[in-house]
Amino acid sequence: MRIFLGLLFLSLTLAAPARPLQVMFWNLESPGHDVHEGEKKTADLDFLCRRIEQDFGQADLVGFAEVEPEWAPALEKALEKASGGDFEFHLSPTGGHDRLAVAWRADRYNCLEWDILPVLGGPFRIDAKDLTFRPSLYARLRSKEAPGPITFVVNHLARSTPSYGPAVRRKQANLLRQWLDHVGDPVVCVGDFNFDYHIHKGDQDDAGFSVLTRGDLYKWVRYPDPLVPTEGETRNGQPHFPYESILDFIFVANEARNWKASSQVLTRPDDFSPEDQNSDHRPVRADFEITTSVPRNFPNR
Repeated sequence: MRIFLGLLFLSLTLAAPARPLQVMFWNLESPGHDVHEGEKKTADLDFLCRRIEQDFGQADLVGFAEVEPEWAPALEKALEKASGGDFEFHLSPTGGHDRLAVAWRADRYNCLEWDILPVLGGPFRIDAKDLTFRPSLYARLRSKEAPGPITFVVNHLARSTPSYGPAVRRKQANLLRQWLDHVGDPVVCVGDFNFDYHIHKGDQDDAGFSVLTRGDLYKWVRYPDPLVPTEGETRNGQPHFPYESILDFIFVANEARNWKASSQVLTRPDDFSPEDQNSDHRPVRADFEITTSVPRNFPNR
Protein backbone atom coordinates (compact mmCIF):
# COMPACT_ATOMS: atom_id res chain seq x y z
CA MET A 1 0.00 0.00 0.00
CA ARG A 2 2.83 2.41 0.86
CA ILE A 3 4.48 1.71 -2.50
CA PHE A 4 1.18 2.33 -4.28
CA LEU A 5 0.64 5.62 -2.45
CA GLY A 6 4.19 6.69 -3.23
CA LEU A 7 3.71 6.01 -6.94
CA LEU A 8 0.40 7.85 -6.86
CA PHE A 9 2.04 10.92 -5.27
CA LEU A 10 4.84 10.80 -7.84
CA SER A 11 2.33 10.70 -10.68
CA LEU A 12 0.62 13.78 -9.27
CA THR A 13 3.86 15.75 -9.02
CA LEU A 14 5.34 14.97 -12.43
CA ALA A 15 5.96 18.00 -14.58
CA ALA A 16 2.93 19.02 -16.56
CA PRO A 17 3.26 19.43 -20.33
CA ALA A 18 4.96 22.68 -21.28
CA ARG A 19 2.57 25.51 -22.02
CA PRO A 20 3.44 28.40 -24.32
CA LEU A 21 3.72 32.02 -23.29
CA GLN A 22 4.34 34.83 -25.76
CA VAL A 23 5.43 38.23 -24.48
CA MET A 24 5.73 41.40 -26.56
CA PHE A 25 6.86 44.97 -26.03
CA TRP A 26 6.69 48.08 -28.23
CA ASN A 27 7.62 51.70 -27.66
CA LEU A 28 4.87 53.50 -29.58
CA GLU A 29 6.34 57.04 -29.68
CA SER A 30 3.59 59.08 -28.10
CA PRO A 31 2.85 62.77 -28.78
CA GLY A 32 5.23 65.40 -27.53
CA HIS A 33 7.98 63.05 -26.38
CA ASP A 34 10.64 63.33 -29.08
CA VAL A 35 11.93 66.36 -30.87
CA HIS A 36 12.65 65.31 -34.43
CA GLU A 37 14.21 67.83 -36.80
CA GLY A 38 12.77 70.65 -34.72
CA GLU A 39 9.24 69.22 -34.68
CA LYS A 40 7.29 67.30 -32.07
CA LYS A 41 7.24 63.72 -33.35
CA THR A 42 4.37 61.32 -32.80
CA ALA A 43 3.20 58.14 -34.42
CA ASP A 44 -0.28 57.73 -35.87
CA LEU A 45 -2.69 55.70 -33.75
CA ASP A 46 -4.54 54.08 -36.66
CA PHE A 47 -1.25 53.00 -38.22
CA LEU A 48 -0.02 51.54 -34.93
CA CYS A 49 -3.24 49.62 -34.45
CA ARG A 50 -2.99 48.08 -37.91
CA ARG A 51 0.53 46.89 -37.12
CA ILE A 52 -0.63 45.47 -33.79
CA GLU A 53 -3.42 43.59 -35.56
CA GLN A 54 -0.83 42.10 -37.94
CA ASP A 55 1.94 41.20 -35.47
CA PHE A 56 0.48 40.69 -31.98
CA GLY A 57 -1.99 37.89 -32.66
CA GLN A 58 -0.29 35.26 -30.48
CA ALA A 59 0.70 37.54 -27.60
CA ASP A 60 -0.37 36.68 -24.05
CA LEU A 61 1.35 39.53 -22.20
CA VAL A 62 2.04 42.92 -23.79
CA GLY A 63 3.89 46.00 -22.62
CA PHE A 64 3.86 49.41 -24.29
CA ALA A 65 5.86 52.58 -23.64
CA GLU A 66 5.19 56.17 -24.77
CA VAL A 67 1.43 55.73 -24.77
CA GLU A 68 -0.88 58.69 -25.16
CA PRO A 69 -3.67 58.07 -22.59
CA GLU A 70 -6.38 58.65 -25.19
CA TRP A 71 -4.95 55.75 -27.20
CA ALA A 72 -5.78 53.11 -24.59
CA PRO A 73 -9.23 51.98 -25.84
CA ALA A 74 -8.05 51.65 -29.44
CA LEU A 75 -4.89 49.75 -28.44
CA GLU A 76 -6.91 47.32 -26.35
CA LYS A 77 -9.34 46.80 -29.22
CA ALA A 78 -6.45 46.20 -31.65
CA LEU A 79 -4.99 43.51 -29.36
CA GLU A 80 -8.38 41.82 -29.13
CA LYS A 81 -8.88 41.99 -32.88
CA ALA A 82 -5.42 40.51 -33.43
CA SER A 83 -5.90 37.63 -31.01
CA GLY A 84 -9.61 36.95 -31.18
CA GLY A 85 -9.52 36.93 -27.37
CA ASP A 86 -10.24 39.25 -24.48
CA PHE A 87 -7.52 41.61 -23.22
CA GLU A 88 -7.32 43.65 -20.04
CA PHE A 89 -5.37 46.89 -20.47
CA HIS A 90 -4.02 49.29 -17.82
CA LEU A 91 -2.10 52.56 -18.07
CA SER A 92 0.39 53.86 -15.56
CA PRO A 93 -1.28 56.59 -13.49
CA THR A 94 1.42 59.17 -14.15
CA GLY A 95 3.40 60.33 -17.15
CA GLY A 96 1.16 62.80 -18.94
CA HIS A 97 1.28 62.04 -22.67
CA ASP A 98 4.08 59.50 -22.17
CA ARG A 99 2.56 56.57 -20.21
CA LEU A 100 3.43 52.93 -19.79
CA ALA A 101 0.80 50.28 -20.41
CA VAL A 102 0.45 46.63 -19.44
CA ALA A 103 -2.02 44.24 -21.05
CA TRP A 104 -2.77 40.53 -20.79
CA ARG A 105 -5.11 37.92 -22.20
CA ALA A 106 -7.94 38.09 -19.68
CA ASP A 107 -9.39 34.84 -21.02
CA ARG A 108 -6.12 33.09 -20.07
CA TYR A 109 -4.86 34.98 -17.00
CA ASN A 110 -6.37 36.27 -13.79
CA CYS A 111 -4.85 39.42 -12.35
CA LEU A 112 -3.86 39.20 -8.70
CA GLU A 113 -2.67 42.82 -8.59
CA TRP A 114 -1.21 45.55 -10.75
CA ASP A 115 0.56 48.75 -9.72
CA ILE A 116 3.62 50.93 -10.26
CA LEU A 117 7.04 50.54 -8.66
CA PRO A 118 7.28 54.13 -7.37
CA VAL A 119 10.89 53.84 -6.26
CA LEU A 120 11.94 53.56 -9.93
CA GLY A 121 10.67 57.09 -10.47
CA GLY A 122 12.94 58.73 -7.94
CA PRO A 123 13.59 61.43 -6.96
CA PHE A 124 17.28 60.85 -7.66
CA ARG A 125 19.85 63.34 -6.44
CA ILE A 126 22.04 64.10 -9.47
CA ASP A 127 24.31 67.16 -9.76
CA ALA A 128 22.60 68.82 -6.79
CA LYS A 129 19.18 68.38 -8.39
CA ASP A 130 16.28 66.09 -7.47
CA LEU A 131 15.18 64.41 -10.69
CA THR A 132 12.04 62.32 -11.19
CA PHE A 133 11.33 59.81 -13.96
CA ARG A 134 8.79 57.18 -15.01
CA PRO A 135 8.10 54.51 -12.39
CA SER A 136 7.88 50.99 -13.78
CA LEU A 137 4.51 49.25 -14.08
CA TYR A 138 3.79 45.63 -13.18
CA ALA A 139 1.02 43.05 -13.13
CA ARG A 140 0.98 39.85 -11.07
CA LEU A 141 -0.90 37.26 -13.09
CA ARG A 142 -2.00 33.67 -12.67
CA SER A 143 -2.67 31.39 -15.60
CA LYS A 144 -6.13 29.84 -15.62
CA GLU A 145 -4.52 26.59 -16.75
CA ALA A 146 -1.78 26.17 -14.15
CA PRO A 147 -0.91 27.18 -10.59
CA GLY A 148 1.73 29.71 -9.69
CA PRO A 149 1.73 33.43 -10.55
CA ILE A 150 4.00 35.33 -12.94
CA THR A 151 5.09 38.91 -12.37
CA PHE A 152 5.27 40.94 -15.59
CA VAL A 153 7.10 44.30 -15.43
CA VAL A 154 7.07 47.07 -18.05
CA ASN A 155 9.83 49.68 -17.93
CA HIS A 156 10.98 52.85 -19.63
CA LEU A 157 14.20 53.86 -17.93
CA ALA A 158 15.65 57.35 -18.04
CA ARG A 159 17.12 58.76 -21.22
CA SER A 160 17.56 62.37 -20.15
CA THR A 161 20.92 64.00 -20.93
CA PRO A 162 24.27 62.32 -21.66
CA SER A 163 25.69 63.94 -18.52
CA TYR A 164 23.36 62.32 -15.99
CA GLY A 165 21.21 59.82 -17.94
CA PRO A 166 23.65 56.91 -17.46
CA ALA A 167 23.92 57.61 -13.72
CA VAL A 168 20.13 57.51 -13.34
CA ARG A 169 19.86 54.29 -15.34
CA ARG A 170 22.45 52.66 -13.12
CA LYS A 171 20.43 53.67 -10.07
CA GLN A 172 17.23 52.34 -11.64
CA ALA A 173 18.92 49.05 -12.58
CA ASN A 174 20.11 48.63 -8.99
CA LEU A 175 16.59 49.34 -7.72
CA LEU A 176 15.19 46.63 -10.00
CA ARG A 177 17.75 44.25 -8.50
CA GLN A 178 16.78 45.23 -4.96
CA TRP A 179 13.07 44.87 -5.74
CA LEU A 180 13.71 41.30 -6.83
CA ASP A 181 14.72 40.44 -3.24
CA HIS A 182 11.03 40.68 -2.33
CA VAL A 183 9.63 38.74 -5.29
CA GLY A 184 9.39 34.97 -5.37
CA ASP A 185 7.49 34.67 -8.66
CA PRO A 186 9.02 34.03 -12.05
CA VAL A 187 9.61 37.52 -13.47
CA VAL A 188 9.44 38.72 -17.07
CA CYS A 189 10.82 42.25 -17.31
CA VAL A 190 10.42 44.15 -20.59
CA GLY A 191 10.82 47.68 -21.82
CA ASP A 192 12.81 50.46 -23.37
CA PHE A 193 15.74 50.41 -20.96
CA ASN A 194 17.81 52.97 -22.90
CA PHE A 195 20.92 50.88 -22.26
CA ASP A 196 22.54 51.71 -25.63
CA TYR A 197 23.77 48.15 -26.09
CA HIS A 198 25.80 48.31 -29.30
CA ILE A 199 24.94 45.58 -31.81
CA HIS A 200 28.65 44.88 -32.48
CA LYS A 201 30.50 46.05 -29.37
CA GLY A 202 27.97 45.18 -26.67
CA ASP A 203 27.69 47.14 -23.42
CA GLN A 204 30.13 50.04 -23.73
CA ASP A 205 29.33 52.58 -21.06
CA ASP A 206 28.14 50.64 -18.00
CA ALA A 207 24.91 52.62 -18.22
CA GLY A 208 22.71 49.95 -16.71
CA PHE A 209 22.87 46.73 -18.71
CA SER A 210 25.88 45.33 -16.88
CA VAL A 211 24.40 46.46 -13.55
CA LEU A 212 21.06 44.74 -14.14
CA THR A 213 22.58 41.48 -15.39
CA ARG A 214 25.46 41.27 -12.91
CA GLY A 215 25.68 37.78 -11.42
CA ASP A 216 23.06 36.64 -13.96
CA LEU A 217 20.34 37.92 -11.63
CA TYR A 218 18.39 39.15 -14.65
CA LYS A 219 18.96 37.17 -17.82
CA TRP A 220 18.52 38.74 -21.23
CA VAL A 221 16.47 36.62 -23.63
CA ARG A 222 18.97 37.50 -26.29
CA TYR A 223 17.90 38.10 -29.87
CA PRO A 224 19.51 35.96 -32.59
CA ASP A 225 22.81 37.00 -34.11
CA PRO A 226 23.51 39.13 -35.99
CA LEU A 227 21.89 41.60 -33.64
CA VAL A 228 19.82 44.38 -35.18
CA PRO A 229 18.98 47.79 -33.70
CA THR A 230 15.61 48.25 -32.04
CA GLU A 231 15.43 52.00 -32.72
CA GLY A 232 15.98 54.02 -35.87
CA GLU A 233 14.61 56.44 -38.41
CA THR A 234 14.19 56.68 -42.16
CA ARG A 235 16.48 58.18 -44.76
CA ASN A 236 15.38 58.31 -48.38
CA GLY A 237 12.58 55.90 -47.49
CA GLN A 238 14.92 53.27 -46.04
CA PRO A 239 15.63 52.33 -42.40
CA HIS A 240 18.58 54.24 -40.99
CA PHE A 241 20.38 53.53 -37.70
CA PRO A 242 22.57 56.39 -36.48
CA TYR A 243 23.55 54.61 -33.27
CA GLU A 244 23.32 50.85 -34.08
CA SER A 245 22.07 50.13 -30.59
CA ILE A 246 19.54 48.00 -28.75
CA LEU A 247 17.29 49.93 -26.38
CA ASP A 248 14.41 47.46 -26.03
CA PHE A 249 14.94 44.26 -24.05
CA ILE A 250 13.19 41.26 -22.55
CA PHE A 251 14.77 40.00 -19.32
CA VAL A 252 13.78 37.11 -17.07
CA ALA A 253 14.50 36.49 -13.40
CA ASN A 254 13.90 33.86 -10.74
CA GLU A 255 12.41 30.62 -12.08
CA ALA A 256 11.74 32.21 -15.46
CA ARG A 257 15.49 32.02 -16.12
CA ASN A 258 15.03 28.24 -16.52
CA TRP A 259 12.23 28.41 -19.06
CA LYS A 260 12.99 27.40 -22.62
CA ALA A 261 12.94 30.69 -24.52
CA SER A 262 13.53 32.31 -27.87
CA SER A 263 13.19 35.92 -28.96
CA GLN A 264 13.33 38.25 -31.91
CA VAL A 265 13.22 41.86 -32.97
CA LEU A 266 10.36 42.27 -35.43
CA THR A 267 11.75 43.76 -38.63
CA ARG A 268 10.11 44.90 -41.86
CA PRO A 269 11.51 46.31 -45.10
CA ASP A 270 9.51 49.47 -44.36
CA ASP A 271 10.60 49.82 -40.72
CA PHE A 272 10.00 53.35 -39.33
CA SER A 273 8.11 54.31 -42.51
CA PRO A 274 6.17 56.39 -43.13
CA GLU A 275 7.99 58.43 -40.54
CA ASP A 276 5.00 60.60 -39.74
CA GLN A 277 2.94 57.51 -38.84
CA ASN A 278 5.16 54.69 -37.60
CA SER A 279 7.05 54.45 -34.32
CA ASP A 280 10.81 54.95 -34.21
CA HIS A 281 11.13 51.64 -32.33
CA ARG A 282 10.69 48.06 -33.47
CA PRO A 283 8.53 45.66 -31.45
CA VAL A 284 10.31 42.83 -29.65
CA ARG A 285 8.93 39.40 -28.81
CA ALA A 286 9.84 36.37 -26.68
CA ASP A 287 8.31 32.91 -26.75
CA PHE A 288 8.55 30.72 -23.66
CA GLU A 289 7.74 27.12 -22.82
CA ILE A 290 6.69 26.94 -19.18
CA THR A 291 6.81 23.70 -17.22
CA THR A 292 5.75 23.15 -13.65
CA SER A 293 6.44 20.32 -11.25
CA VAL A 294 3.92 21.31 -8.59
CA PRO A 295 1.19 18.73 -7.84
CA ARG A 296 -1.45 18.64 -10.52
CA ASN A 297 -4.16 18.80 -7.87
CA PHE A 298 -2.51 21.87 -6.27
CA PRO A 299 -5.25 24.31 -5.26
CA ASN A 300 -5.50 27.41 -7.44
CA ARG A 301 -5.15 29.96 -4.66
